[in-house]
Amino acid sequence: MDHKILAYLIPVLCLLGDRVASQQQQCFYRQYIEPGRQFSLNNPGYPRPYSAFAACTWEAFTRQGATVETECRVVNLSKTVFGSCVDYLTLTIDDRRSVEYCRPFKVSGVKVKMNLQGRTREGGYFQCTFKATADQTSDNPVNPTNPPSQNCDCGWNKRAPRRRIVGGQETDIHEFPSMAVFVHASTRSTWCGATIISSRAVLTAAHCTSGQNPSDYGILVGEHDVSKGSETSDTALVRVSQFIIHPDYNAATQVNDISLAITDKIIPFNENIGPACLPFNYQTPTMKYLTVSGWGMDEFGGVLSDVLKKVNLRIVPNNFCTKVYKHYDPENQLCTFEKGKDACQYDSGGPLYDYNSEQKQFLMAVVSYGNDCGRLDPAVNTRVHSYLGWIQSQLPNENFCKKSE
Repeated sequence: MDHKILAYLIPVLCLLGDRVASQQQQCFYRQYIEPGRQFSLNNPGYPRPYSAFAACTWEAFTRQGATVETECRVVNLSKTVFGSCVDYLTLTIDDRRSVEYCRPFKVSGVKVKMNLQGRTREGGYFQCTFKATADQTSDNPVNPTNPPSQNCDCGWNKRAPRRRIVGGQETDIHEFPSMAVFVHASTRSTWCGATIISSRAVLTAAHCTSGQNPSDYGILVGEHDVSKGSETSDTALVRVSQFIIHPDYNAATQVNDISLAITDKIIPFNENIGPACLPFNYQTPTMKYLTVSGWGMDEFGGVLSDVLKKVNLRIVPNNFCTKVYKHYDPENQLCTFEKGKDACQYDSGGPLYDYNSEQKQFLMAVVSYGNDCGRLDPAVNTRVHSYLGWIQSQLPNENFCKKSE
């Protein structure tokens, strides 16, 4: 059964560019910038003035050994009749010092945070750029596949998990900013789930991408209800340019069922869209609950969900799966079970999340396979920690956060 999405999303595939959006519909933005890249940044509504009492935040960061140059050549903010400033752009450099500007300026740092807090009804406007440049004089260059955690962010979300899909409940809007789903460009139907792990890549299951033409698919992010477009203005659709399937994937046994999808343009990060943390420093103890999310069927052979749903599944001992599945691999796979609850068809490739003490969302596993959703048998998931080396080798220029428990 095809899962149709709104027709208005399809033209977005052709319109997304390699730059920051104009911010007209969002007032929070966070982006890693690879050295040599540049992004434009204007006030919401530009070239019209921003609205009265606007409150916006933009963050840009790059790898160690490089800097983000923030330059605002046009700055025209609200002033008093005597010409003194009322509104300011507040710049915080490397989480240390903050400076207020109401005229053109240029600042640099590994991490730059810019905040607008409008204090009047008049508003104003500004036009800026974020540009990352490599520091040629650095004596200690950092391997971009092994970045320090203090200059990056991941796993942000709108709410803490409820500890208490099949047997699942509807999520809050943007509860999982890294949640993504494949959309077939011609049929406009959703396919497998996926998880954003960088500004140009999502992680999914190999059985979702094997034999598929990447040019036939887009990645839908920032979505909640695929049947309508009124519940969020953050929905974006980016084209897939490449599938990278694990070289040892076996379609018959579903071993090494993991794949990357590379987008042709930057995924637009903001408060409601961003990468999950990867489990570099994170273990998954047995009997712990993980949260699965997706738009899959509510039962085997059932109806696809219009809204994003979630369910908590328990990690169970490996012998639960080895008894049922002949080719289960305890080293690289994770066994989950909760009676009457499960991921199901079309949830494949989607995430299993855990949370650290700061409530950051970690991608612990990828939905792989099972028997008759939510019945008597456990489900098999691909353990992400086992493939971190492979992921980094395929994305050598990406900046991955290494958050701890």
